[in-house]
Amino acid sequence: MVCLALNIYYEARGESDEGQLAVAMVTLVRADGKPGRICRVVYASGQFSWTATVSHPAYVPRAYIQVARRAYLQFIANAPDPSRGATHYHTGPKPYWTRGAHYLVSVGNHHFYKDVR
Repeated sequence: MVCLALNIYYEARGESDEGQLAVAMVTLVRADGKPGRICRVVYASGQFSWTATVSHPAYVPRAYIQVARRAYLQFIANAPDPSRGATHYHTGPKPYWTRGAHYLVSVGNHHFYKDVR
């Protein structure tokens, strides 16, 4: 839960609960919902920008641990996913990888995609 909470914190701390949940769900989709894979997914090279710039992650407030738990429980219960099963997202201008990707939804400042080639 700590790796998932760190990812939510650094990727979406300024977003609504729904936006934070959507970012968490992308992380869980990439990890196939397996807790043992979450840290590998978060720290995989080039996947989440904060991991390249933050050498010592800050203390994660309890609220982000709670969001991470809720996201995991929602994922395993197959509850509605605000990201609609996305595997990737971005904020700001469209990156190169969005060409050929299937746009799904925007939640807050994040734009979610699937089938990124």
